[in-house]
Amino acid sequence: MIASTARRIARGQDERTDRDDLAGQPRGHGHWPRSFGPVTLLAVLVVQAILSLRLTWSNTAFQDEALYLWAGHLEWASWLHGVPIAPAFPSYFSGAPVIYPPIGALGDSLDGLTGARLISLCFMLGATALLWSAARRLFDERAAFFAAAVFAGTAATQFLGAFATYDAMALTVLAAAAWCAIRGGECRRNPRVLLVTAAVALLVLANVTKYASVLWDPVVLVLAGLAAARHHGRKAGLVTGVGATVLTACALTSAVLLASRAYWDGFRFSTLERSAGGMSSLTVLLQAGGWIGLVAVLAIAGAVIGTWAGRGRVLAWTGCVLAVAVLLAPAEQARIHTTVSLFKHVGYGGWFGAIMAGYAIAELTRPTPGAPRRVLAAASAVLLIGMAAVGSIQADRHDLSWPNSAALIASLRPLADAEPGPSLAEDPFVPSYYLGMPGGSWSSTWYFVYRDPVSGASLTGIPAYADAIRHDYFKLVVIGFTSTYAADRAIESDLRRNSSYHLAAVVPWSAGGASGHYLIWHYQPVAGVSSVLPRSAGHRCATSGKRMTAVASWRTLGAVIASGALLGEEAWLTSPYLRYLLPGCQMTPGCSMCGSTRSGRPVMFPAPCTSPWGSSACAAVRFRRTRRST
Repeated sequence: MIASTARRIARGQDERTDRDDLAGQPRGHGHWPRSFGPVTLLAVLVVQAILSLRLTWSNTAFQDEALYLWAGHLEWASWLHGVPIAPAFPSYFSGAPVIYPPIGALGDSLDGLTGARLISLCFMLGATALLWSAARRLFDERAAFFAAAVFAGTAATQFLGAFATYDAMALTVLAAAAWCAIRGGECRRNPRVLLVTAAVALLVLANVTKYASVLWDPVVLVLAGLAAARHHGRKAGLVTGVGATVLTACALTSAVLLASRAYWDGFRFSTLERSAGGMSSLTVLLQAGGWIGLVAVLAIAGAVIGTWAGRGRVLAWTGCVLAVAVLLAPAEQARIHTTVSLFKHVGYGGWFGAIMAGYAIAELTRPTPGAPRRVLAAASAVLLIGMAAVGSIQADRHDLSWPNSAALIASLRPLADAEPGPSLAEDPFVPSYYLGMPGGSWSSTWYFVYRDPVSGASLTGIPAYADAIRHDYFKLVVIGFTSTYAADRAIESDLRRNSSYHLAAVVPWSAGGASGHYLIWHYQPVAGVSSVLPRSAGHRCATSGKRMTAVASWRTLGAVIASGALLGEEAWLTSPYLRYLLPGCQMTPGCSMCGSTRSGRPVMFPAPCTSPWGSSACAAVRFRRTRRST
């Protein structure tokens, strides 16, 4: 089919040299009038906006969104009021913290997370408009419409239009650089120099906005040379391409030299020397194929059609370069065996590939005497709607891949307002963003450094958490047993051994088919409580608000003893119902008979014991002793 289409195009056109392409395609059968183009573009932009807007309010902030918006507010505070920025953002951010984060923070100041996400939507709509214009200049309005529709329907485009991170801005600036490169090739020398210089400047801006965008720099530079060669000959193309490459290299080198060492460290850490993952290259490529594979196939088909159609060698090479751009992100991440951010990165190459994909659809569905116009129009409509529907499903699934934090924040807010101070969570930026707590208030279960107030020793990792909890450092602790499972277990054990902390709330979470519970621990020392008593004896239940006593309920005791006898010790130890038998109330980690604990096991009331009496007998003895003491 592709070969026949190419032969049909070749028969339907007079032979033209590369310079003859300057006049564009003849306005014959199957071509749309120029006035129809903007109308189709507007329709595509409306549909794209609807597809992204439905994701804008569907979930709370992702940890990266919260981090970048928080960093942006700190940057504004530093610029306007001289407030020092304690976190070393440049040393680990995947883009310059002074570019996108302040822009996102402006939207956040106007309308919260929604405002920041709407800025991303505006960027992505701009990228689609630039794509339409670039495809129109390379081919015609028909190909431009299909190219814009293909790009708007991809999952990455829909998702990035409702995601407040670097990517939407970086992709749009990269698209603007590519447009300037293509448009500059049509102009005479002086305007061409200005547009190519603008392309280089935009390319550098895209690179500092998101370091990973440097992967598509060669694509833009080659496009600049090919565009000039198509309209002004090979010599002009060679001079333009080499000049743009040298100018870009000098600009990027100057940016590295002028920036602080922290920026170079951040570039190396996040992009240049990114840690390799544990996935096979085939797994990475298969995931990328599910997200952008159809666009890649259509782009390659478009490159083949353009080559066989006899439109000229330069335009054929342009199509090949655009098709190859789709494969860059999957190939790079397959090399380092990771799919982290791949869902977003395929959108960068998707912008270039959509041009050739649109051209392929335009030529494959162009009306001919043997093919009715209505049938071809219906086929193209079904294809575009199907691609958009699949993209919507994928974008929905990715948008729900992190937990909705609304319930967690609602539980944390009264505790944080009552007693603010240093706190701990796996994703510290989300509570910090929503609660408006000052920078540095929240630490992470991924990495933590603590200096012992007595010995002055600097501790890291699990020993640091244990020492900080032993000295009552944290006011709030949130653990969810997800990515930092081992650290969370150790932290939970330390919390249960400290009578100043109590379990304030248990908040369920679900994301991407997984589910679990957040445990919110609150620092609230109670004076005059004997260490012999269970710690639930002197604490207030976060669920009912009533103060719990050691003799909580004979019914509770009977349920505990019966469950231990019926289920056996192992089932009893791991039962989530028994673990939270007293919902929201503090449990005790030690056995009153021997004081021992089970390391690494779930701890509940009554506490498990390694004594020869067994867990149920120990529970009964503990209850009797507690009752006598009261």
